[in-house]
Amino acid sequence: MRKIIMLFLFFVTTSVTAIEMEIDVAAGTQFSGANGTLVYTKDFWKDSTAAIEHDSNLNFYSWMEVRTDKKYWPKMRVEISRFVTEGSSNINININNAVAQGLIDQVKSKFPSLDITSFDTGSKLKQNSYELYLYYEYFEDSGFPTIGIGGGAKYFDFAYNALVIDFEEFTLEGLEFTDSGSGTAPMLFLKSKYDLDTDDGTVIRLQGELRGYFFGDSTIYDYLAKMEFLMPYNKDADVGFEFGYKYSYYDIQGEDIVKVGGNMSNNGIYFGVVGHFR
Repeated sequence: MRKIIMLFLFFVTTSVTAIEMEIDVAAGTQFSGANGTLVYTKDFWKDSTAAIEHDSNLNFYSWMEVRTDKKYWPKMRVEISRFVTEGSSNINININNAVAQGLIDQVKSKFPSLDITSFDTGSKLKQNSYELYLYYEYFEDSGFPTIGIGGGAKYFDFAYNALVIDFEEFTLEGLEFTDSGSGTAPMLFLKSKYDLDTDDGTVIRLQGELRGYFFGDSTIYDYLAKMEFLMPYNKDADVGFEFGYKYSYYDIQGEDIVKVGGNMSNNGIYFGVVGHFR
């Protein structure tokens, strides 16, 4: 998916001279945390769970939209976001093999009153997503909100790590609780926007978006609401900023998309700078 996005960016930059284009770009930060339950998939601690509660943190995002003068060509959107969150996790161990049972017994022999099968610990989660959408807009310049309908794909990956458990002088290396995964999901794309023009040429844009995967037993969706302010810079460009709220949710079951289970959400407000080029 990342290679597809890179090819798309190459196509955009090399085609500007052949096709009249309008390009919107933005980059900024989102203040978001992470909450949910991860089901461990590796054989050693298979079906063990981590209930994650991570504090909000500043994370990076960027997006680009391209429109051409070709009547039947769709609009194109690329979006990249990266999240790193830290906080606490409640680990519940499922003992499903003799080696795991042996490690648990070692701890219990030294700390008889300690419940090692359920504990709280610090943890870290990294999430990346790369999205590409093609869509058509309807009711442009009609006085009504513009509606965008289309589809695309979302590639995402994550890496989760809980700290090694250390009880006084006894370190149980086998309880380093880590997992990772990646997958690509086809996504529906819906968009609505409404522009308010001011006397000085500033455009105030109200916009909402919904992207979703609703197939099989899994569900992935994002929704956002935002406001943009675009001010004239010169005849070829407008500049401004955006702020809004975004919510992302992953509920992965079975192996519909990636060999991992559980659910996870991250949400929060975001702020970025925007440029419009024509």
